[in-house]
Amino acid sequence: MRDTENVNPVLNDSWFRWAQFWITNHSRFRLMVIGIVVAVEAVVLLYSGYQLLNLYVFSRVADQQVLYALSTSVDTANWHRIISPHPISTSTGTVLAGSGRNGKYDALVKFFNPNPNWVAWVTYQVGDGSNGSDTVLVLNNEERFAVSVGAATSPSANLPIRINNIKWQRLHIPDAFNALKPHFVVSGVSFTSGRGVDSAGLSLPGQVSFTVANESANGFWSTGFTVVLLQGSRAVAAQALALDQLKAGEQRPVTINLYNTILGVTDVLVVPNVDIVNADNFMRGQADQIRF
Repeated sequence: MRDTENVNPVLNDSWFRWAQFWITNHSRFRLMVIGIVVAVEAVVLLYSGYQLLNLYVFSRVADQQVLYALSTSVDTANWHRIISPHPISTSTGTVLAGSGRNGKYDALVKFFNPNPNWVAWVTYQVGDGSNGSDTVLVLNNEERFAVSVGAATSPSANLPIRINNIKWQRLHIPDAFNALKPHFVVSGVSFTSGRGVDSAGLSLPGQVSFTVANESANGFWSTGFTVVLLQGSRAVAAQALALDQLKAGEQRPVTINLYNTILGVTDVLVVPNVDIVNADNFMRGQADQIRF
């Protein structure tokens, strides 16, 4: 048999440095390992204690809360009242004494939507409903005027407003929707009463003139206006009109004729209304900005 050869380690400087390091520090490493083991044991003991407390103390309280919640009846009516939109408010129909034609008088109706997150399509009828029903769009947190033509037979008639239906649309991003609302500046409003006759012997109409400036970022294919003539605080005549293709930044003079003799007018209101829910009403590709 061959003798087994014993190979001695190479006792160079590196080996001696490592041996010296180990002899000097092995006790520290031993203490470090013992410290790590003690820390792990402490964490395990603390976690076990927490689980015992959670099982016999904390979870009992949570279980009681769950049982109480399950046994308590939910007031669904109150919940729906909280999340549902507030009602649309409306005035009685104001008969416009200066609008008489063939024994018929127009009526002015005002709607108000107090909801910041809802728009509404309101279907309504004025008086006995002989004129049928109309539908208007009332934007969030805004009021809307509507003119019902020939709704009364007397300037002193009392015209109740009946709301037949309201279609609601919730705005999930109201700030983005509000940013699309138009900004119009109406200036130079004047009223001229229709007195006298022209060269052909025809009665001269009254006229309302004003200038509208579209200071919005958007142009609109159709822009509605309600013009209301006031005697003090009482409306005596009103007319609705629509302007086509009102571009962004455009200023446009407007004149409308009123063929009734209306005296004592002290003020004129010009109230714009634009259907910004309809994406097709925007003149330049803002349709993709509309979000509900």
